[in-house]
Amino acid sequence: MTSLTWNQIIDSSEIPLSIPDDIEGKSVLQAALAYAKCGWYVLPINAGTKHPGSLVGTDWPEKSTRNEKEIREIFKFPNTAIALHVGRSGAVVLDVDDPTKLSDLMMRELFQTRVPFQSTRLVGDIRRGHYPFKVPNNVSYGNSLGSLGSGWGDVRGHNAIIVVSPSQHAHSEGFYQWRRMGQVPMFPKSLSDKLPVRTGGATSALNLGEARAFLIANDNENYREHLQYRLNYLRENPPQKNNRHTAFQRFLCLVLKDSAVGFYKATDALNETHLLFNTLKPESEQTPNEFESMVYWAMGMVEAMTVAEKALHAYSNAPHLDSQIMEWVKKNAR
Repeated sequence: MTSLTWNQIIDSSEIPLSIPDDIEGKSVLQAALAYAKCGWYVLPINAGTKHPGSLVGTDWPEKSTRNEKEIREIFKFPNTAIALHVGRSGAVVLDVDDPTKLSDLMMRELFQTRVPFQSTRLVGDIRRGHYPFKVPNNVSYGNSLGSLGSGWGDVRGHNAIIVVSPSQHAHSEGFYQWRRMGQVPMFPKSLSDKLPVRTGGATSALNLGEARAFLIANDNENYREHLQYRLNYLRENPPQKNNRHTAFQRFLCLVLKDSAVGFYKATDALNETHLLFNTLKPESEQTPNEFESMVYWAMGMVEAMTVAEKALHAYSNAPHLDSQIMEWVKKNAR
């Protein structure tokens, strides 16, 4: 945890972020330039996906940019969408999937303020979507929900991205539209206090050498059967076609967190998950290096966890504390 006071952190904040109010009617390139002028690091991705490395490769975290010349070069591809590189831009985004599960506190901070809001669906609850906040310089948040509750959605920080208007949505019923624009406010202390804070900037995806070291370091298997339980659950509850990338990103984070606390070997987790990924998403439908890019990203998220976060994960997910898991293990034990 940071030792800075909140006022000291606020005072160290960099240039303000904002959402341009003239996105409607712009081409993808024009919109990307507009976002960059408002302080955002932008990245081109394949239209209809949420995969950050789908066009520029596994080293995408280093290729997001605010430079006009670079943007004109990397957005020359056809069928391109715009991703905002959240952490590098000095932001955190609350990605709300189910507004009915938000706490009263979150409802007040999201719905009764002027925070910009991008809706992501044409049908259903119109409050579903992205709520961006500025964070102080050298402070970043991971994907942990902390004590914000669960079921409402996700925290997008560190090396996370969000896809933005006028990009094509990955779901047929999805549509990106900014309903509130303007300056992005500082992340309210009432919410930030409920998330783990780190200093030193955004966490990066690991490179190949760091990934190898991760596999060597996370080689214990105290609950080997737990991996099969995780995989079996995903097999029985496969993600929808247009949500497979995001679903496997989350799953990789989950199983690598398990490995980091000694439940099972990281190599086993990746090998088994890769097989399942190829089963549920045929290689003909995958973007280049898609699985590898997700792995490096997930490893970065796990490496950024604090000791306390790992301890909480171990306690909350230990198989012997879950009667459902133990019942499955006994039934399937060899």
